[in-house]
Amino acid sequence: MKLRSTAVPVSGPNSHFPGFIGLEAEGTGFRPYGDDSPRDEQVEFEKWWSGEPILKLPKSDEMITRKQLILAAANTDGGAHVDTRRSTEYERLEAGLNIQLVVGRRDGTRETVTLRFANLAALRQIGHEILTSNDVIDIVKAPLVDPWSGEPMKRE
Repeated sequence: MKLRSTAVPVSGPNSHFPGFIGLEAEGTGFRPYGDDSPRDEQVEFEKWWSGEPILKLPKSDEMITRKQLILAAANTDGGAHVDTRRSTEYERLEAGLNIQLVVGRRDGTRETVTLRFANLAALRQIGHEILTSNDVIDIVKAPLVDPWSGEPMKRE
């Protein structure tokens, strides 16, 4: 099975930070690219899941895959079980990758804003990739067949 990848390379001369999420126009946080990513490629599941990095942490150059992000979210944000300790990578993503912006206000003042929740924007982008993957769309469009009788079934 192939899934859609919108992850822009995060290493090499044409690398993109942070990978496949962008900054909100207001400069207050992160947003998923949705369909606005410069990359749109159907890749094998294993490469999509754990092979290609989707985010690069600044300063340390640590790479994060979809597998690492999703398992960290599932295990620390109310998934099947809750670990008492979050991974450092997940903590940094929630803390906004340590990115701070100086924002000018209309009254002429300036304020330093610390961005937060890169993890949530990345999780939304992963969901978007899954829902817009060609193989997933083909499965949804396939006719339903009763597994016991082999007869077509109606979708309700």
